[in-house]
Amino acid sequence: MHNHQPLPEGGKDRLGFSKTAKHLANAILENDLSGGFVIGVEGTWGSGKTSLVNLALRQIQQCKNNNKPQIIEFKPWLVGERKDLLKELFNQIAGVVKNVVDDAEAIRAKNLLRVYSQVASGIGGLAEIAAVFEVPLANKVKRFFKATGVKAGELAETSLRDVKNDLKQTLAKSKAPIVIFVDDLDRLDPEEAVEVLRLIRVVADFPNIAYVVAYDSVILAENIKTALEIENGEGYIEKVVQVSFRMPEPLRYDLIGWFEEEAARLLIKDRENTAQIQRFRSAIHNWAPVCLSTPRDVVRTFSSLKLYAKPIPGRFDPGDMVFLQLIRLRMPSLYKWVENYVYNLSMLGDGYFIPPGVPERAGKELLKAIEGDSSRKSDLVDALAKILPGIDMWAGEQDSEGFKVYSGLSPDEMNFLSQEMRLASRNHFRRYFSFDMPDGYLSDTEVIAFINIAKTNKKLALDQFTKKATEKRPQGGVMGEVLLSRILERQSELDVDDIRAVFNVLGKGMDVLAANAPGPWGHPSYLTGERGTIFGIIEQLNKADRKTILQDIFRPGTSYSWLSGIIRSSTFEHGLAGDRAKPEENRLLNSSEFEMIRQLYLDMIHNEDPATLLGVFDFLDFLYSWFQLGDEQKVLEWVASQSNTDEDLLSLLDRMAGSVSDLTPHLKPQDLQSFFDDIATIEKRVTAIAEDQHQTLEVREKANKVLGALQLGREKEALFPS
Repeated sequence: MHNHQPLPEGGKDRLGFSKTAKHLANAILENDLSGGFVIGVEGTWGSGKTSLVNLALRQIQQCKNNNKPQIIEFKPWLVGERKDLLKELFNQIAGVVKNVVDDAEAIRAKNLLRVYSQVASGIGGLAEIAAVFEVPLANKVKRFFKATGVKAGELAETSLRDVKNDLKQTLAKSKAPIVIFVDDLDRLDPEEAVEVLRLIRVVADFPNIAYVVAYDSVILAENIKTALEIENGEGYIEKVVQVSFRMPEPLRYDLIGWFEEEAARLLIKDRENTAQIQRFRSAIHNWAPVCLSTPRDVVRTFSSLKLYAKPIPGRFDPGDMVFLQLIRLRMPSLYKWVENYVYNLSMLGDGYFIPPGVPERAGKELLKAIEGDSSRKSDLVDALAKILPGIDMWAGEQDSEGFKVYSGLSPDEMNFLSQEMRLASRNHFRRYFSFDMPDGYLSDTEVIAFINIAKTNKKLALDQFTKKATEKRPQGGVMGEVLLSRILERQSELDVDDIRAVFNVLGKGMDVLAANAPGPWGHPSYLTGERGTIFGIIEQLNKADRKTILQDIFRPGTSYSWLSGIIRSSTFEHGLAGDRAKPEENRLLNSSEFEMIRQLYLDMIHNEDPATLLGVFDFLDFLYSWFQLGDEQKVLEWVASQSNTDEDLLSLLDRMAGSVSDLTPHLKPQDLQSFFDDIATIEKRVTAIAEDQHQTLEVREKANKVLGALQLGREKEALFPS
């Protein structure tokens, strides 16, 4: 990144200031400097004042005369204390005076400068120094001389004015001028800026010394008014600066061309990608004229591009990145609006449901973020519509009440933005603001690769899913959940073969995911069969394909954790249980589809090994899904068959208690009543096991654990009755 330094030695003059600098150098050299001279170079911050003066000083240093001017770059902000300013300046003059006068005169000049600097060091304030210069040597000044090691007796009959005159006579014999450049005077604190101006006033009439002072006249005048509590800061500057030169405005064409050349070298890697290059050039054409006014704007924006783009090469759209960095520095309100807008786009999902009032409110905020007249707003909204979806390119001509955004969004457009890694892509927008998606994220490439593998090598895909089902994320949860979420985001791109392959893998792997990511509320949402879940993707298939895929996944060997969730959601939708029945047209599965999977599910359960059913995640939920399908008697018979021995009973109750995601396993009485004839008998039986000394310690501890779950269940039921 560029550290915002001025044009260095040998640097390319991108703004055509060289000719101006040459004329400025000639003006300094050809001026009569015998009485001293102060030239001001005025310009706003970032306008290139320092670069221009550096070019001029370079011209001066290249002077062909035998007695080349001596250059001093005086940097007052590097001087520790204000009282040392004059001392430091005289020390720097003493360092070059030997190059402009004869040896004998040089020694005398350095001694006189030493006296000046020592007096300055002793007195401290420049205002006091200025007064002392004009009076005979007094006792007060003698004490300062004594403190600084100068023998007052040496100057007993003279005055500092005489010392100054001697120094002026010596400097008048200079064979070449000394040019002192004081930069960024306006960046000093008000008191420091005034102190430097006082310093220049004190010694401005030294012969053969020219001061070139760079500053923003408006800011410097305000600083003077603040420090001196006067009304006319400009008048004070005029007392010090004899003539001023106003920085020329750089051609906007040159600024934009400079930025475009540097940005293209950094960002454009594929010269054959004409669409990408066109977007890049369009972004610069529309936004650089608005955001680039000074050379510093170019440097700062290019530095931002380096910061945000270099760590992630080839993983963003160059035009969108240029647009974002241009507005980040010069239009921060619009930048913030864009960040919020693309984040909201990422949260909409494929349904693109937007709450009432949001499009109008966001539209009003956009117009507020774009300052300027109606014509400017119209142009910028038009330019913004080329970058972000959902913005009416003609809406900039509307009033703020009628203007709205988030309009006309379509899956096809959003998919295209994702493929091109655009700013508005829900999968890529974070890269533009924070380098990349956060840890624990899966890229488009990884998701697509998984889907393709699922179609060609189901075993390998299942291995990959199982691995992600156990891979922890820094934020919590596991990567398998992220994979399901990313597949859901891409559902509009999936065809029937994709969905069939994915469902076949999930049918085998969901149990592993459920065991490692149960979620904070028990049955996790990805195990349900509702719209908005992974199973909800089936809605976009035709009836024949839906039937085939449903038959594929509702077969032996499939994950009961997932199937029981699908069954239970459908049971409620179709009104077989609960009070959440939906009209036929609003159900995810129609009546014939539900009846088909109901029968397939029951056939699987009736023929399944009990050990497999006992291992289903959220075992209690599984029992309810079975019970509510109208197969109550079979469920009760199965539960009874798994309670014959003491150890079987404890294992069954332990699974029922521990199948919910809670801090402590519990069993509510109402749950027991659903599956046992007499819960009092069950509790007595468990108590007897816990107290039976003939039982092993392990069995008795398990019985006590179940009794604790029963007690906690009663307490929870009392607090939160159904």
